[in-house]
Amino acid sequence: FYKQLYNFRISDAEITEKEKPTFEDFTKAVLEKNPEYHNEHWAAQYFICGFGMIPYDFIGKLENIEDDSKLIFKVLSWDGEEFPSQSQIGFFPSGTSRKEAEYYAGNPAVIPMVTSKFRRDFELLEYSKSVTG
Repeated sequence: FYKQLYNFRISDAEITEKEKPTFEDFTKAVLEKNPEYHNEHWAAQYFICGFGMIPYDFIGKLENIEDDSKLIFKVLSWDGEEFPSQSQIGFFPSGTSRKEAEYYAGNPAVIPMVTSKFRRDFELLEYSKSVTG
């Protein structure tokens, strides 16, 4: 991610030697980048998914995957199908919610920047208007 963050103007050696950016520095660098050059991990979802260009009739959420997949399977008449659980596919919780709370608690100046930058995602995906919930 470093190379993408620094527009590939950093060597592998510099990555290991360079002081790691703070969460606030990282966030500012991401927010300053042109959305066309965002890594899919920090890009706005409306941009990646083409909201407004693709006529979606359903938007599922990973946190609701069990219920959302049941609904989709029912609509598709895939009787008896079940979406595999996280443990079945070896995708275990990462502790993101805890980490997110820690990062934002230690960097309150970042909250309005992120909330503003990703406001459209919060609205389209029906999330709270704040990164802290």
